[in-house]
Amino acid sequence: MLLLKSAGGDTGRSQLAGVDVKFGVLDLFGKRFNDLGVNGTVQGGVWQATLAGRELVGEVNWRTQGRGKLTARMKTLVIPAATPDRPQFAGNDRDQSFELPALDIKADNFTIKSLNLGKLDVSAVPDGRDWKLEKLTVTNPDSTLTIEGSWQGWLTQPRTMVNVRLDVNDIGKFLV
Repeated sequence: MLLLKSAGGDTGRSQLAGVDVKFGVLDLFGKRFNDLGVNGTVQGGVWQATLAGRELVGEVNWRTQGRGKLTARMKTLVIPAATPDRPQFAGNDRDQSFELPALDIKADNFTIKSLNLGKLDVSAVPDGRDWKLEKLTVTNPDSTLTIEGSWQGWLTQPRTMVNVRLDVNDIGKFLV
């Protein structure tokens, strides 16, 4: 369902005021997300949405000012395996004209494929066509991984140049 509101004045145009959609399967950036519900509204140029699905549970805000900023406060954030039976997402980096937004993402339960890594905290700002990772931290009872640096060509040929710090509380548990 799409919600529309009058744009004001005598233009006769409407603006999108909100969405309430459910996806059985959503393939996005080469990943498959299942049973995802998105309920969102826009006020003052800020989109606010609630995500509820197998892989994503939480709140997301999108600010359009400047290059934009994506803020997410997730209870669950699962990065699934690649979309089955589909080629990997392959954008053409030279032809891309969009600008990357700033990122502010926190997740209480961060999982890649089937490996639960713990809490995630990401802060990144655009740097041309790349992201400058101000902070990427993954924390669990056994360790803390901290990364800062540059994430380049994220859509086409991802490459990172980063400083990595790994603090381990119990090496035995960490290696199991």
